[in-house]
Amino acid sequence: MPAGTSDTENATTDTPAAAPAAHHFDLDQIDWSGGKGRNTPTEMVQQAKRLGARRKRVVTGQGGFFMNYSSLPADYHIARHRHGHPELIMVINGGATVHEAGPDGGDVVLEVGDSIVIEAEFHYAITCGPEGMDFVTIRTSDSDTVLA
Repeated sequence: MPAGTSDTENATTDTPAAAPAAHHFDLDQIDWSGGKGRNTPTEMVQQAKRLGARRKRVVTGQGGFFMNYSSLPADYHIARHRHGHPELIMVINGGATVHEAGPDGGDVVLEVGDSIVIEAEFHYAITCGPEGMDFVTIRTSDSDTVLA
């Protein structure tokens, strides 16, 4: 045995390493949960339900990702808030204005196919257009929302 090693250091375990996996999610098979993420203010969730906002929690930690599919009604407004993690938002239908997200602190208008990355701890608000907005949000942590 080489100097500086022992039988214990060279021993292997009988526990196999976890095999890589693929996870498939069929959006049509996932219920509109409307449930709240980690630390989401209750008043924000109640307002969303009352005004017709809906959410499907599609990916819930598999591979280190969290993904929601959300549908917001026309002219819906999400108050200024922040998250403790970055997020990627992509518009599927409709559109919205993301307030204070432009390079000069101005507004950014998102339309079908547009996306935006919002860094952790960045404060912003969203107002949907007249068609409302369906969008996907991808994160590396479950949602933790703090109102500004």
